[in-house]
Amino acid sequence: MGREDMEDRNIKASEPRDASAVRRLVAAIVITAILVGTGGYLWHLSAIRNLRMHPETQPMKFVSFTVYGADPYTWSATDDFSIAIPEGLPLAGRLQILASALSRRRFDNLPIEIIGVEERDGRTIALVGLLESDWNRDLFAEQERLWDEGRGKEADSLYRKMQRPSWRTLYFQGSTGGACTTIMLVETFLQRDYDGVWLDGVEFYYEGKPISDEWDHIHLSGPKYRQTERDSGSSPQ
Repeated sequence: MGREDMEDRNIKASEPRDASAVRRLVAAIVITAILVGTGGYLWHLSAIRNLRMHPETQPMKFVSFTVYGADPYTWSATDDFSIAIPEGLPLAGRLQILASALSRRRFDNLPIEIIGVEERDGRTIALVGLLESDWNRDLFAEQERLWDEGRGKEADSLYRKMQRPSWRTLYFQGSTGGACTTIMLVETFLQRDYDGVWLDGVEFYYEGKPISDEWDHIHLSGPKYRQTERDSGSSPQ
C-alpha cells in the first residue's frame, strides 16, 4: 500500500471522530442559546470554527453548575436545575453564562451582568450587577424626582405604568421574597458544592451602586464569601 493510500485511510478514519465532536458542539450551541442567550451562542460558535480549523483539537469537556432555587417555606437552597459550561472557558465567561441562565430561569429575564472580577487581599471577588429594564429605570428616576419635589401622590401614581418584573418592586420585596432572592443569587454565584477552582466571594450592585442595608428584605450588602458547605434552613448573611 502506498503512502498516499495510507494517508487517505487515516483522514477517513478521523472523520467520524471529528464529525461527532462537531455534532456535540452543535447540540451545545442549541442548548446554550436557549438557556443563556447570545453570549454563550457566540462562544460556542467560535469553538466550532476552531475545531474545523484544527481537527486535532481534543473533544471539549463540560462542567455542570447549579442554578439554585429557593424553598419559600424553609428558606433553603434547592438544586433542581443545572447547566453545562465549557471547562476551558475563562472565569468571567463562565460567570456570565451562569448569570444569564440565572436571569432566565429564576428572575424573568431581568438583566444580571458581570461587572468584573477583582483580587482583594488574595481573594477572588466577582462584582455582579442587577439592572432594571430601561422603561422601569426611567420611571423610577421620575418617581424619585417627584418625591424630592414633595409631589408624592404623583410619584405613587407612576406605579401603574411600571412594567413587570422589577427587582425593586418584586424581587426585593417581602420577607420571604427577599430571602429567596438572596439565596438564589448568593448560592448560584458562590457554587459552594463545586470542587474546582472558583470564586472566593461575590459582591452585588443594583443599578451601578453597591447594594446597601437600606433594603429591608434582601441581604446582599457587602461581599458574600464562599464556605466549605452551604448552610441550609437560614437565609445567607
